[in-house]
Amino acid sequence: MIDPNRIVSFFVGELSQRVRTGDPLLDSLAQWAGRVQEQAMNKWRPTILSGEMCDMSANRAPCQFSAAARCVACGAQVCLGHCFVASSADVVCYRCVGGAVAAGRAEMPGRAPRPQAPPHPGPAPRPQQAPAPPGDNEQRRIHLRTIGVRKKSASWSEIEKAYRTRLIEFHPDRAEEQDKAAYETKFKQVRAAYDWLTAHRNTEAA
Repeated sequence: MIDPNRIVSFFVGELSQRVRTGDPLLDSLAQWAGRVQEQAMNKWRPTILSGEMCDMSANRAPCQFSAAARCVACGAQVCLGHCFVASSADVVCYRCVGGAVAAGRAEMPGRAPRPQAPPHPGPAPRPQQAPAPPGDNEQRRIHLRTIGVRKKSASWSEIEKAYRTRLIEFHPDRAEEQDKAAYETKFKQVRAAYDWLTAHRNTEAA
């Protein structure tokens, strides 16, 4: 079960424990962490509960971590390893920060102006389509991702294991009252994705 409280506490807990050290730098970091914790629960909860993966990439491969928040500049869903976090708990992804830094360097005295890249549009909205016919690789990829499988070549035993894990994780009976609706929606999505994969298993690599 996803517990946003535990995620935020893990993120800021180490710094918060340093407040008694007397080190000015660590004390300053602990105060910053405390301000983040006050704001993060309301701002990060929807993204954490969505169960979606980070939209960034590392070494040209998709990031393997779950998203924690949305970039306030472009709307991308990012994990805490691919963003800068302000004390207000707002986050900015590395792509947007890199673009801003490059633009700022181009305007420094003594530098020739550089052409600016167009602003990053953020992740494209996912199309709402009817179930695709058997053998549609894109449809299969979407359903695999819904049940938590990142590998296109995953075996059927890996798919079943991920499915059972997701069912337990998003079962509505395990959710707090304010999160039940979100859990029920995700639970239904996971079951629908598994049903599609089961129906088209004869076209997949077992």
